[in-house]
Amino acid sequence: MSRPRRWRPFATAAGTITASGNATVIVTGDDIVGSPLTVSVAVLNTDTASAWAQKVRTALGAVSAITSLYTVGGSTTAITLTRTVARYNDSTLNISLANGTCTGITAAPTSVDTTEGVNPAKCYRISGTSYSGDNFEGANFAAAQNV
Repeated sequence: MSRPRRWRPFATAAGTITASGNATVIVTGDDIVGSPLTVSVAVLNTDTASAWAQKVRTALGAVSAITSLYTVGGSTTAITLTRTVARYNDSTLNISLANGTCTGITAAPTSVDTTEGVNPAKCYRISGTSYSGDNFEGANFAAAQNV
């Protein structure tokens, strides 16, 4: 039996900032409250792609609508969101990177999907069986018989 996978978009920062200002990051997802979310990220002249990507990861990590569903990650120029619970494919999930009031960012309007999600499984209740303590898609239920 295969292990459930977590949907994961991957954006790559490119370009060195040539004028300070704000980068514009747009995160879209069908279950993100307020989607699409526009996040302004302060960047400074001469910030390398690695430097401003870290600022983007920090800013996204401060948005509860994102962190309630995803772990913000990546290193160097990579910016990722990893679903905390295995879930079906979300064809709308995207991280868009662009200049806002700054200059120097190579626009990346579409992120790449690195890990495909899973289709939701059908759930059956077997009469007389207790499911207390079991979980469904990673969410624990104290009284699963009430699902």
